[in-house]
Amino acid sequence: SEIGAVLYENNVAGSRGPRRMQVCINKVDDAGDSTRQWQPAHKDEEMLSCFKHCVKPAIHHLISMENKVPSWNEELEAYVLDFNG
Repeated sequence: SEIGAVLYENNVAGSRGPRRMQVCINKVDDAGDSTRQWQPAHKDEEMLSCFKHCVKPAIHHLISMENKVPSWNEELEAYVLDFNG
């Protein structure tokens, strides 16, 4: 049974600089129960595959999240995240 999937991409600079990460998890109903049981019998039924290829109706049972994109700070000479805190 699957509970989530992660897509991780390097940036164009390879190992340096910010990366992009997307995560998908099962949607839950008001009672806190999963809206679908992910028990793939084949590779194309896996949560990651459905997420990457926007397979319907499976994609409607997923919540997608993406990391915040950092910006370059000249003073620090580093990528930083501003959470307005």
